[in-house]
Amino acid sequence: MLGLVSHKALIHYLRYIFLVSTIFSVCIVVFLNTPAAYASTTSRAHAFASCRTPSVPTSQSLLIVLLDRSGSLTAEPGATDPKLYSTSVTKALADLWPGDMAVIPFSNDSTPVLGPDTLSDPQQQADIKSKVEQYPIRGNTPLAPAAQAALDLLRQRNAPAGSRMIVITDGNPTGEGNNDGPHQEQTIRSTLIPQFCQQGVPVSAFGLTINSNTSDGQDANKLLSDIASGTGATYTNVTGPEDLAKEVIGLYAQWQGLTFTQVQPTQGGNYPVSIDTFASRISIVSFRSGSNYTVKLLGPDEKAISQGIQSSTDRHYIIYNLNVSGAIVAGNYTITTGGDPNAQVYALVNSPLKIQLIEPNSTTVAHADESVLIKAQFINDTNTVTPEEGVAQVIAKVTLLVNGRPVGPPTNTVVLTQQKSAQGSLTPIFSGGTIIYNQPGELQIEILGTYHQAQRQTSFTLQLLKPVVKPRPVPPPKPVNYVLLITGIIAAIVLLGLLALFAALFMKWQREQPKPYGYITNGRRNGDVALDLFSKPVVSSHDIQTRGLFNFSASFELVFTKDGTVKIRASSPGVAVDVPGKLKPENVTATGVDLKPGRKIYTNGYKAASFETSAGRLWT
Repeated sequence: MLGLVSHKALIHYLRYIFLVSTIFSVCIVVFLNTPAAYASTTSRAHAFASCRTPSVPTSQSLLIVLLDRSGSLTAEPGATDPKLYSTSVTKALADLWPGDMAVIPFSNDSTPVLGPDTLSDPQQQADIKSKVEQYPIRGNTPLAPAAQAALDLLRQRNAPAGSRMIVITDGNPTGEGNNDGPHQEQTIRSTLIPQFCQQGVPVSAFGLTINSNTSDGQDANKLLSDIASGTGATYTNVTGPEDLAKEVIGLYAQWQGLTFTQVQPTQGGNYPVSIDTFASRISIVSFRSGSNYTVKLLGPDEKAISQGIQSSTDRHYIIYNLNVSGAIVAGNYTITTGGDPNAQVYALVNSPLKIQLIEPNSTTVAHADESVLIKAQFINDTNTVTPEEGVAQVIAKVTLLVNGRPVGPPTNTVVLTQQKSAQGSLTPIFSGGTIIYNQPGELQIEILGTYHQAQRQTSFTLQLLKPVVKPRPVPPPKPVNYVLLITGIIAAIVLLGLLALFAALFMKWQREQPKPYGYITNGRRNGDVALDLFSKPVVSSHDIQTRGLFNFSASFELVFTKDGTVKIRASSPGVAVDVPGKLKPENVTATGVDLKPGRKIYTNGYKAASFETSAGRLWT
């Protein structure tokens, strides 16, 4: 076997491997110490830093909702919002928002501006809710034109202080011609995000059941995340349309500085809501599966309340406002939902009583091989509250997320214990520790506090780092076993020789492999992808899309052979290439056909790309 490669050849290949490794290492060190190395990581931070900090919404503020009305919401199979919870959530915002509101439904090539309407006027409020309810579901997803319409409206109104924008959509933008998905994404990233940031209007984005396991889902999540982070807001991909209300209503409560609580049902299916004596404004939002379930509000006397409240009704929700008649009676209220198994109830309370998380915080460093200490306390305005013994309870629900999914044991519930001083008196601090997790990820911590039957909650996400590698103790030196030492040296020499031989054979094999050549172009500026960037004889349509802006609606592979020819073979139906002299493109099968330079590639009847031997070759 050693006779296959000469001694000189082995020396040559070993020197070659050493030289390449050295050059590569030097390049990495030089790159990491240049400003360009930090450009990609700091650009988003700089963009975020340039956004103005928004103020608390008032009666003068404008809320704009970009509402996806594309056909995928209701088209079966795979409908993302068949019961149109997104419609009801938008109408609920019209019942809660204190200022003016506009809704821009977007579908096909249509992005009308509904409103702005002044929500304090009952007639205008009812008008915009009716228009949202009646707007049809159809066609494509023109997100970029809708965002441009919102930007124009903000400029007309001089972006009133406290204004906000929400985007609700179920996927990537789509359209025709120059308004196709890639063009819209480019416009949003390069033009619209910086302008919203400049206006000081954060854009909160919500994805409707976007599948993170697909390339389209990953692209959609990335775009919506960039929109939110680039304007100083957050992005949430809800796992089901029924969960959209929790995220959107919770965000509204955060804007207004309200205490937001998702009320848990009792065994009887009722939802208890405790109102403390400090509360000055209460809104109870009940979401239901449909209007066939009757929702009622019972007072502390367990009788239905019909006066002294203001209510708003939709097929999916009922909102009770308890601050319309002056003083609020403290006590335990109850929501009944008529036995709806999927009902959700949220309480939005304006009260100085809050639960505050002390540890962990933004400066906490935690690792996967250690318990995380949790500390919380009740506060009233800025003063700490020391509950009497037995009148308060604080628990923490802790979940580890890896790549956005819960892993390991189920949610860890930690009962926090009220601490005592050295003298034995109670302190305001409640504390406890989590279980020890065996892998890094995001630790979601939800704090639930009950004080005199008034419920408060807060949450925090902590990055759980990899365990710290601890140095092993150094054992005392052992006597040298020269027989084993010499045997080991010989074995090492033989192993190095075999590795060198393998490297030589591998390089020889690699030189004999077919090499990709030419370009795939879409005819747009900078729309070329050089195929020699791929160091493999088979290049897939997915590989090409990762290098450039292409819209392949069917899958195929380019196969480069040793004799220099290229074949295209289909991985899914709908792939074709044009053939000189033929009026219609020739369908490509799994066995493949020859692909000559200058030929056009069609996917599902759409002329998607052209194979060329040089860059900059445009095709029509």
